[in-house]
Amino acid sequence: MNIDEYKEQKKAILDTIENLYKENRIFDVIKLLENSNLDDSLCLELVRAYINAASKASDPYSLYEKALVILNKISTSCYNEPKWHFYEGYILYKQDLFEDALIRFEKALKLVDISDSDLFFKINTLLENTKNTVALKEHKPLDDKHKTQLLEKITSYFGNPTKLCSFDNIELYHIGPDQKHDYNIIISVGMSNIEQKTESFSEYYEVMLPLPKEYRFNPEHTGNFEIFMMIEVLKYLAVRKEYVGFGYYLEKENGFSAHTSFNAVMLSALGDFNDDYQQIKLEDKVVKLYQLIPLKPFELNYRKHHSAEDLLNVFKENRIALTPFIATRDDVLGKVRITEK
Repeated sequence: MNIDEYKEQKKAILDTIENLYKENRIFDVIKLLENSNLDDSLCLELVRAYINAASKASDPYSLYEKALVILNKISTSCYNEPKWHFYEGYILYKQDLFEDALIRFEKALKLVDISDSDLFFKINTLLENTKNTVALKEHKPLDDKHKTQLLEKITSYFGNPTKLCSFDNIELYHIGPDQKHDYNIIISVGMSNIEQKTESFSEYYEVMLPLPKEYRFNPEHTGNFEIFMMIEVLKYLAVRKEYVGFGYYLEKENGFSAHTSFNAVMLSALGDFNDDYQQIKLEDKVVKLYQLIPLKPFELNYRKHHSAEDLLNVFKENRIALTPFIATRDDVLGKVRITEK
């Protein structure tokens, strides 16, 4: 087969692969490529297919091993290919070898052509995820003394806490409704192991999310998006280098759940409690308590151009109760815009 014939054959293979992906027939892509004459770029296509198939397979690691065999085989000729580094980094990430994956993603980012926006975005996303994962591994747990003191104070302030779940040396506790508050409270224990330093002071904090009295807790169920949202936010905050405090907000472009339009959160004071409850005094430090305020798109856009106090005033003027958090509430700025027309 001469060069021109191989080019025609390769084009036909790539066209077929594209159509098979559109039909979600990943294992047919693998079958086609495994029975074809492969150059380096088609080898990378086979690696891609193994990786995609692994997410659907009962034994993903055997597919990752097959992909690694190919990557090792073409390592010399493809060392300057961003896809080679990205695919190997992805497999290392899936094998929990995060430090090694980080090296591959950083190399891939240096090599990728910015015009390849899809690959550039994927590399950037996994690079940031890996950096956060590595940073979270360095997050130390509260020592027993501080944890005991904090839980005692939380009990005296809000009621008896019951452990809901734990992750990355952070714990979530549930406090049921009582005479002080007729709603549920979710509160973190472990964020206050992070010392936030500024030029003039140090600060520690924990985060609270109030939920309705009738809220049903099932942390294993995807319907409890509020719990998973809080976990995701805390993981993000735990690795921030910048100061996190009142008014701090973060955006999740695609939202926190397919079932809700909330795509951001903001930290605020505990809106339903007086100043005495806004912080917990421990033996050797003061822990501020912040309430998590989920935001919808128009609200987030407003916050980007106004202060946290301004946004809270908009909620107040439009009689939007933020405590407890109601997942079905309207986007208050959306309503304001309609009113102003």
